Parts: sequence; C-alpha cells; structure tokens
Amino acid sequence: MAITIQQNTSTKSKRSRSATASIAGFEYQFEKMLHHLATSLPGASVGIETDDDISISQDGITSLEQDKFVVEANKNPFSNRSENLWKTLQIWIDYVAKLPSQDNFCFYFATNSAIKRKNGSLVWMISDVTDEESAKKCITALKKTKKSTTESLSQIMDYVKGCDYAILESVVMSAKVADQEKMDGTVLVKALEPPTGIDGSMLLNYMRGWLRSLVLNRWVTGNPGIVTRQEFVDAKDRHCETQKRYRKIERPWREIVVSEDDKANCVAKVFVEQIVEIKIMPEDIASDTIEFAIENYIRFFAENSHLLNEGEITDGEWSIFFDGLKNRWRTIRNKNTVVQQNVTREEIGRRTYHETLSPDYRESLAGQQTTELYLTHGGYHCLADEEFVYWHPDYKNVHKSKNNKQQ
Repeated sequence: MAITIQQNTSTKSKRSRSATASIAGFEYQFEKMLHHLATSLPGASVGIETDDDISISQDGITSLEQDKFVVEANKNPFSNRSENLWKTLQIWIDYVAKLPSQDNFCFYFATNSAIKRKNGSLVWMISDVTDEESAKKCITALKKTKKSTTESLSQIMDYVKGCDYAILESVVMSAKVADQEKMDGTVLVKALEPPTGIDGSMLLNYMRGWLRSLVLNRWVTGNPGIVTRQEFVDAKDRHCETQKRYRKIERPWREIVVSEDDKANCVAKVFVEQIVEIKIMPEDIASDTIEFAIENYIRFFAENSHLLNEGEITDGEWSIFFDGLKNRWRTIRNKNTVVQQNVTREEIGRRTYHETLSPDYRESLAGQQTTELYLTHGGYHCLADEEFVYWHPDYKNVHKSKNNKQQ
C-alpha cells in the first residue's frame, strides 16, 4: 500500500509541474503579445495561437514567433534534439509551403531566459545564417543530427530533414533568436509608455486584463485571437483618460483645510438652521452633527471651485450630480413622510436627514463613483442651504409663513 501511495504522489507531482509549466507558458505568450502590440507600428496586428504561438503582421511582413517559457535560468528550450526545436521548424516549413511566394516573412525563437551560445548549437547556427553558403552548412548540420529514441520526435525530425530544400533554406534564412527579455512588469511598463501622471502599474494591470478578455471572447465566439494595434491604442487611451479623471475627481478630505473662521461664518446659514429644526438629541450629538455638517459644506465648496477652475468637471456634470442628490432625497422624504402613529414631525425629519446623509452612500460625478464622503454630504448641505432639499417635513410651509409675515 505504501508503494502505491508513493507512486500516486509522484504522478500527481509530475502532473502538477506539467500543468504549472503549461499555464506559465500560456501567460508568457500573452505577455509577449502585449509587448508586440505596445511596440508595433500603426496598422499592425498581432495574433496568438494562429499560425504560430505569436504572429505579427506589419508593413506587409508576417513574423511568426515560437515562445518557450523556462523556469531554469539559461536553459535552452531549443536544444539540438529537443521537440521544441524540430516541431517549430515543422510549423514554419508548413507555413512557407502554403504561401504563393517565399518572401515577406520572418521567424523567431523566443524565450524568457537568455540562450547561451555553444559550439554546434543548431538554434544559433540557424539564427546566424546570412547567405546561401551558411544556409547550406546549417541544413547539412540539421540532416546529420542523430535521430531521437522517441518515435514521435523521430518522425518530426525525418519530416524536417526530408522537406523540399528550397523551403527549408527559406526557413533557416528567415529565422532568428529573438531579443531575449524576461517580459517582467518593468519591461512591459516601459513598452506601454505611460503618459505623464498615469500610474504604470495600474495601466499594465488594465491592459493585461483587457487583452485576455478580448482574446478569450474571440475564441469563444469562434474567431481567431487577433488584435490590431489600433484596438490596443484605443483601450490604452480609454484607461489613461479614466485614470486621469479619477486622479483629479476629488481631493482627500485631509488636503482641504477648514479654518475656525470659516466654520464661524457658517453657523447662521440656512442649512444649519434646518438641522437645528429637527432637534437632534442629545445635545452633544447635535453639536457634533452640526460641526461635521459645516466642515463638509466648506470642503464641498472648496472642491467644487477647484474642479471647475481646473476644467475637469463642467457645469453640466455638476447639474447632473445635484439632480442625483435631489432625486434620492425625494425618494427618502416621501417614504418617511407617510403618516405614522406616535411619530413626531421632528422624528420624521431626523429619519430623513440621517438616511439621506448615510455614511455608506456616495453620489457619482461625471460618470464616475466618488470616494470622499464630504462631496456627497456637502452637496446635500449646499442644496439645503438653497432650500432645494429640507429635513423637517413642514419646513417649506413654515418658512413661507415666516416670509409672508415679514413682508
């Protein structure tokens, strides 16, 4: 029984390592695809799992790229008798064979770790081919490579060695070892070229998610995983604009200083009178409620002026913001003013006030969710000061009555 358990554990471990390697390799392909989209020219398109792991079409030239992710540093995934090398050559041979003319293409061996140069290395011999003479020496070396003991690999090697000479020559003359970069976050952020003021890490995370979602959706709908450079640029611009606006939408409350003089000047304002009329108890709570309301009112006006001066938020967008506040208040007021037994008018006002100024609600501004509480609460106090909203259910009638007597 012990032996059986050991064998099962070993099998599971191998499967786990294999699955991990496959996932890492697949992720590496997406990272390479993102890098190509970021560095390609206008009009280019990049495909994943189309003619090869990665395919790039640009300026009438198609580039096919085999991507191999290795865990061990400096390991050559394209060693002389590796399946990676010979299957790659087979893929490229088949690609060239179906073309009407043998030009306007190039091939790349890509890895996440530098491939060391060694005497007799076929991948480097292929990469160094520059003319017919060096191509002939390379093909000779390929044909002299000993067969694999694995039947499936031997069949692939025989296929490559026995293919049309002109096609094989075209392949080795067009193949290179790609620039060997690890494709880590630093490399990708640099390639993305974040505009001034845009967080590179946030941009990278967004573009990674966008690319995977787009490609997977195309696969699910039966379409090839091809993305154009223009689609990439549009997605990047959308995120940068959103991030820019999010960064400027509102300052943290601590950055807006409220002086004692500012607070003293607000004590006699209408929005404070409205809070007093609903008789919040006990006295210390009422005092704290009024002080908090005044601070939010002052911070709101400071930020309202700040955003208008910067031109980030328009008058129209502020109008939509206030409309949202008023509509929400109406719903809460109407609910609370339904006739209830043993509930005073002041209590109805207190319920309306506390529910409207919930600490869990923040109104959207310019199509974006705000985060600072003072913007929503201060907005309500602004509306209350101008008597567009009120807390005590009889406030409007009482106020009109006072005005009529004064006249």
